[in-house]
Amino acid sequence: MKNKNILRELLTLGGTLTLICVIVAGIVAVVFNTTKEQIAMNNAVNAEDLALVMPESDAIEDVTDQYDEHEIIREVYKATSGTETVGYVYKMITNGYKPELGVLVGIDNEGNTIAAKITQSSETPGLGALVAEDAFITQFTGKETASSFQVVKTTPAGASEIQAVSGATISSTAVTSAINDAVKFHKENILGEEVVEVPVVEPTFENMKMTGDEMAEISGELKTLEVKTAGEVTGYIVYGSGTGYYEDKPIKVAVGFDNATETITNILIIEQNETPGIGDAILQEGLTELFQGAAAEEQATQVYSGASESSKGVYKAVNQAILYYHDVLMKEPTIENMRLTGDEMAEISGEYRTFEVKTAGEVTGYIVYASNPGYYEDKPIEVAVSFDVASKQVKNIMVVKQNETQGIGTKISEEAFTQLFQDKPSEEMSVQIYSGASESSKGVYKAVNKAILYFNDVLMQGGN
Repeated sequence: MKNKNILRELLTLGGTLTLICVIVAGIVAVVFNTTKEQIAMNNAVNAEDLALVMPESDAIEDVTDQYDEHEIIREVYKATSGTETVGYVYKMITNGYKPELGVLVGIDNEGNTIAAKITQSSETPGLGALVAEDAFITQFTGKETASSFQVVKTTPAGASEIQAVSGATISSTAVTSAINDAVKFHKENILGEEVVEVPVVEPTFENMKMTGDEMAEISGELKTLEVKTAGEVTGYIVYGSGTGYYEDKPIKVAVGFDNATETITNILIIEQNETPGIGDAILQEGLTELFQGAAAEEQATQVYSGASESSKGVYKAVNQAILYYHDVLMKEPTIENMRLTGDEMAEISGEYRTFEVKTAGEVTGYIVYASNPGYYEDKPIEVAVSFDVASKQVKNIMVVKQNETQGIGTKISEEAFTQLFQDKPSEEMSVQIYSGASESSKGVYKAVNKAILYFNDVLMQGGN
């Protein structure tokens, strides 16, 4: 009897345990089936990346199959917070300098970018690979997308401009184009907007009323195109910007300069967001004609067609370009800025370009031009070096021409650097690295030492 009771208890316990296992297994299956899709989503866009590009989201849904196949957009995710849609996340694969460059971007319900991230890259270390660094990729954070993003090599003049990684324009452009594609896709397919491709206005020889056979961008504080004819620099096109009616939307203007006459050839409005029907009168040919043939000197504002604030913005941009043209591009050594004394300065013949400085007919100084490669082997730095004959000292130097890396090598044009040479004996100088610009500093010192050698061995020996 006792054995039967024990057997009954064991059977009851076994049945209970079996029932519990079945119930638990059922619950696990239900939970797995309801969460496996989100688990897959989280694997596709990990939590860290999602928090960056769509911080308000707590879940995403793959909606890629709802849209036609796109050349570079591989995956599309709807991001939600609770039951509310807060934006979309786009995964793209494009080609940079090398293939398979992965870009992730979050776009909000208004079509503006929230943030972007590079998810995979085989770009060149130290160059193209730098597009993944914050200095570049955070330029897309919290940006309005009224106009497409444009890559520039200089400091951005407007919100839509993205400064390229130095020496990695191809990689920078690939990332920017991918994000532009995602924005366009989002506006057309999610917001239902008709996206009209506004052609990017770019200066040409014709629309800038210039002559030449070569036009190339050079480095500098302001975006500048150098114009050459048969290898000789005959003009420049400088981009300036000025605030018009809207403080946060500057007007960007390209200004053409002819070096022979030092006049403005023409201006071109590159970017503007002025009020339609009022401020956008600055696009009319009548305004640009006010500048054509004018001396490259500060221009007094003329209000055009009632667009007072917009006109002021254009004139600010033009005057910024004029100042840069004179103070940087056309800067030439003088007796004063080379810290010499004299009443006459004239170029003399010789192996190096040289100016002879005289006081009351007596030679009291020289200005010698010399050049040497800096960071770029094919783009030598040109330096003018002044010498005082009596003291045999270097009085000053001026970096006349350079195409060094913006923000790094361009520091050689700073006054603090030129001061390192002032009043030094005209003897070979040891290189001092200035502000981290090692190769650029070396290039300047080598050029200066060439000028010193020429001063001592030729000019001071009565040669020319």
